[in-house]
Amino acid sequence: GLWKAIPKSFAPHCLGFTQGHLREEAILIVRLAIWRLSQKKLPWLAVFYDIANAFPSLAQHSIDDVLRKLTQGTELNLLLQRLYHGVLVITNSLSGECWWLIGSGTLQGDSIAPQEFILPFGKLVENMVATSTSADTADALLCTIPGTRRTIDISHAQYADDVARVATCHESSNLPATADALNSAFEQALISVSLAQNNTKRQTVFRCAGQNINQHMHDIYTGRTAVPITGKAVFEAKHLGMWHTPYQTCSVDVQYRINAARTSWKAYGRWWTSGAPFNIRLQLFR
Repeated sequence: GLWKAIPKSFAPHCLGFTQGHLREEAILIVRLAIWRLSQKKLPWLAVFYDIANAFPSLAQHSIDDVLRKLTQGTELNLLLQRLYHGVLVITNSLSGECWWLIGSGTLQGDSIAPQEFILPFGKLVENMVATSTSADTADALLCTIPGTRRTIDISHAQYADDVARVATCHESSNLPATADALNSAFEQALISVSLAQNNTKRQTVFRCAGQNINQHMHDIYTGRTAVPITGKAVFEAKHLGMWHTPYQTCSVDVQYRINAARTSWKAYGRWWTSGAPFNIRLQLFR
């Protein structure tokens, strides 16, 4: 349709509902950032944001702005007409056709709905990162892609409305203040488009380095820091189906998967040996 025919430019970190990108890319970006900071023996934090009721809450003006930047003239008028004056036609054998005005907005499940959301939301995340990144630590999270020699920022990844942010600072004692600054910057950016964080679901993983590591870790995870930590300070954070920990071990993720496999196996008992087609058993087990 018209939406597919219009060229669109997504922010580099937008990995959900964009052609040629996978969920695993967002996971790998976060893991690469954490691994790199750990190898440099720098303190770091990884915060995983949860947006409250994200898709239906985005301010309408932000979508309008994106549409006006994408196209002009007749195509823009048609897109705005579809957005603000959509009609739903219901047909039945008794009364024939009924026309219902949808109102404004895109219906849930519409194929263009995800991209209408991530275009303005991705730009918001990109601007937030640019304004809240400390200049003296930014280079630690810049990577060069082999072959293309293109430099990319691995401090954040976005998959639809799931946003992960990795940051570092010079001293472990500054980690809580860094987390608070990032959260405040993101909250202010979200307010501009009528969105908000779900603070009770936001998870942050901390890793200290340098001197007095154990004391700093103890203070952070027991809530004894000078700057209070909002949300949840956790040792294990689940992001897009993968678990992240301060010490970059896969044992937690492996154990969760083993437990899930055992639960799936036991739930069906003897059905596994009942003679059902192998492909059906395999799909059900997964």
